[in-house]
Amino acid sequence: MAIEKHTITDRASWLLMRMQDITASDVAACSGVSPWKTPLKLFHQKLGNIPPADETAAMRRGIWLEPSAMFALREQQPTWEIRKPALYIRDTELRIGCTPDLVAIDPAREGFGVVQVKTVALRIFREKWLQSDETIVVPLDYALQTITEAKMTGSDWAVLAVLVTGEFSLDLHICEVPINDGAWKRIVADVKLMWWHIDNLQPPSIQPYEDNTTLRELYPEEDDEVLETIDLSYDNQLPSLLAERAAAMKAIKANDYRKTEIETHVMALLKDKPAGTLPGWGVTWKTQQAAAYTVAARETRVLRITERKNRNG
Repeated sequence: MAIEKHTITDRASWLLMRMQDITASDVAACSGVSPWKTPLKLFHQKLGNIPPADETAAMRRGIWLEPSAMFALREQQPTWEIRKPALYIRDTELRIGCTPDLVAIDPAREGFGVVQVKTVALRIFREKWLQSDETIVVPLDYALQTITEAKMTGSDWAVLAVLVTGEFSLDLHICEVPINDGAWKRIVADVKLMWWHIDNLQPPSIQPYEDNTTLRELYPEEDDEVLETIDLSYDNQLPSLLAERAAAMKAIKANDYRKTEIETHVMALLKDKPAGTLPGWGVTWKTQQAAAYTVAARETRVLRITERKNRNG
């Protein structure tokens, strides 16, 4: 490995360094297992055809709470020596880079470890991380990111420290991430393939559902200089796909029509009452305030019908 280590002095230069590599946070996208980014979107971002994503509220929350996670980690593991390296590390041959959150020395084991910090809302943690037997399973994209950082830093062990934020709670869970050599070989192979796509200007395959938003970002408007239509008859799949879409649209229309009929029946029963009872169902028709955006704020009644699962079976 041809490793370089660069001290991070400012955000602008750090972002510039990251552009020349596939970073640890994007290796899952190379493998097609990222819930946030497809291979096609990563391809176009690296070519500059799609700008980097704007900083979201969730990203800001993670940045703001990282010191809290470090404080909680030191409190839970008082024997560990924990440091924030402030380094950008890159392999110039593999063109993989990473910015490790924390590194640590645990007197109970040899060498040092890398600590990946994540901040997750309690609802997401319960849905995506917590299993029915209360065990915690690290999502695959985060595991691949942590393994990449471990390999790039030469770590002997790796953990993911997840800070779970609830309405009135803040909990830290420390999850061991095995540094799997097979997973690392797959990461290296997938990154190499992505760089082949980028270097040869050959886009990777489209993920039909996920890349709907990618194509909307890539082509936000039509080319005003092109007046003629293009011949699509060369695509042998298209006629059957369009017929399938037409059938799906008819089904949606029929389902929406029937849904409205059922809701009308419920409204006629409720009249001016805010809620009704029925075994196995919750029915409400209450007034709800809609926030003002480009139109004036207004009040409207919202009908909600929810199925109640039988807790006994």
